Amino acid sequence: MGFEEDYRRYGAALYRLCLGYLRCSQDAEDAVQTAFVRYLQQPGRDAWPDRHKQAWLARTAANCCKDELRRAGRRLRAPWPAEDRSLAGWAGGPGEACPDAAALLARLPARWRRALWLAGLGYTSAEIGARLHCSPATARTWMRRGRQRLRKLAAEGGAADGL
Repeated sequence: MGFEEDYRRYGAALYRLCLGYLRCSQDAEDAVQTAFVRYLQQPGRDAWPDRHKQAWLARTAANCCKDELRRAGRRLRAPWPAEDRSLAGWAGGPGEACPDAAALLARLPARWRRALWLAGLGYTSAEIGARLHCSPATARTWMRRGRQRLRKLAAEGGAADGL
């Protein structure tokens, strides 16, 4: 697989990740480009397994975002894009738009958010469990509870304060 295919395959996910950190589309595009430039400089990258490429690119893009935030003196934020207004992929609902998706996601416990985020990137429950240092069953439970809470918060219009 060549560089163009890798960019088509991983570019959109990296952009969403960077947008969540930086909250600015131009800065997110710059971070994605920086991550891919660093990727091009890696020897033997074409022989890497797909999961390794995805993980390496995600970690590198996140580090680029953190570097940019430090350089700009901005506060590090949770990686949830403000522009992502649909909870369909996370809540498992019918796909209706929610005006406050980022705010609702921010109200979930961190472990549920992380599990849902990794699931959204296509990781299996076993891989999520390994990354979050828990069993696959626990990772599935966190994802299920996170989706349930998102459905409840979306149905309430985000009005519930106590989690």
